[in-house]
Amino acid sequence: MCWKLKLFVLVFLTSPALAQPRLAVHEKTTGVSQSDDYVRFGTIFERAAAALLASGRCKAADFSEMGGFIRSTNIRNRRAYFTYCGAMDPQHRIYLFIDNENFRLE
Repeated sequence: MCWKLKLFVLVFLTSPALAQPRLAVHEKTTGVSQSDDYVRFGTIFERAAAALLASGRCKAADFSEMGGFIRSTNIRNRRAYFTYCGAMDPQHRIYLFIDNENFRLE
């Protein structure tokens, strides 16, 4: 392989653009792509975040700060995730239940 082709391949394979996954349209606005189990429940997280943003309960900065929804270890009998909106304290914790997409506010 000539040196120019090797250089091109090296530059192409180490490009930062390749390391960044492409974002869905919703993901750009909701900021939940770093949620636990995002690959499995991403659509639910996106809808939930959009609903919380539309209601005014959360701001985009809340999701950016948290990175999305975190799997709850306190609720074991149901698949639940939580995030914080407003401040990182228990009274601002919002649970999302995957089975019915309902919220529980703390």
